[in-house]
Amino acid sequence: MIQKNQFAKKANPETIVWQTPETEYWKNYLKDLVLKHNYETNSNLSAQIIKNFDDEIKHFLQVCPKEMLNKLENPISNKSLVGKAS
Repeated sequence: MIQKNQFAKKANPETIVWQTPETEYWKNYLKDLVLKHNYETNSNLSAQIIKNFDDEIKHFLQVCPKEMLNKLENPISNKSLVGKAS
């Protein structure tokens, strides 16, 4: 597990962008994945994430190769991300 704020030191910003999930589509996608995980595993951690999802989502990073940004049906941001990483 990468400690808080360590991801940027290990990632290559020339090839990927990363951010906290921003759009409703991707927030819901993540929530559905955690719900599915909870259903299949009965994980206490996933239950806590779902219970406090609006706060917990701040601890997730969405990572996307730059070459895929213009190929996604649902953009990861409402802003232009080309050449940026946050």
